[in-house]
Formats: sequence, C-alpha cells, structure tokens
Amino acid sequence: MKMKFLPILLLILFLLPFITQAQEEGYSEKLYNMLDRIALVLYILGGGIALIVLLTGGITIMTAGGNEDSLKKGKNIIKNGLIGAAIVFCAGFILDLLTEFLTPLL
Repeated sequence: MKMKFLPILLLILFLLPFITQAQEEGYSEKLYNMLDRIALVLYILGGGIALIVLLTGGITIMTAGGNEDSLKKGKNIIKNGLIGAAIVFCAGFILDLLTEFLTPLL
C-alpha cells in the first residue's frame, strides 16, 4: 500500500487539537476562535509551502547552466509559487475579515 496520504494525515492529526481547542465559551466566541485558528494555520502552511517552492525554483535556475529550458522551468516554478502563496494568503485574509464582521452579528 502506498503511503501518499500519510504526511497529510499526520499534519491533520497534529493540527486538529490546535484548531479545535475546547473552552467554556459562547457560540460566537467558539466560531471566532475556530476561524482565527484556521486562518493562522493557513498562513503558516502557505508560508512554508511558498518558501519551499521558491527555493526549488531558485535552485532550478541556479543549476540551469545556461540551458534555456531549465531557466524557463525555474522561472515558471517561482511564478506559480508566488501566485499560490498570494492565493493562500488572500484566503487567510478573507477568513480574518469574515471573523471580524460576522462574530458581532451572532
């Protein structure tokens, strides 16, 4: 059996207690804290993955050795990594905005 999902499962098992800490709070406070923790996890994971992708693209460019295909591949990796990081950080920012605007309404 291939273990493709083992790192994802371990990550979920590691972060689940952090996201769903039980406290004696009202419904709106629980919702606010849960969404705040999810946004924090998005920021941390997005930043880490973006760093790894950008380093991979940089190493690809540095080891291109004048090869145009490898140079173009490295530039595409960096471009896609920046786009992905922007999407993740915007999603976390939107989640932060939702928590700020929706929790007073509950």
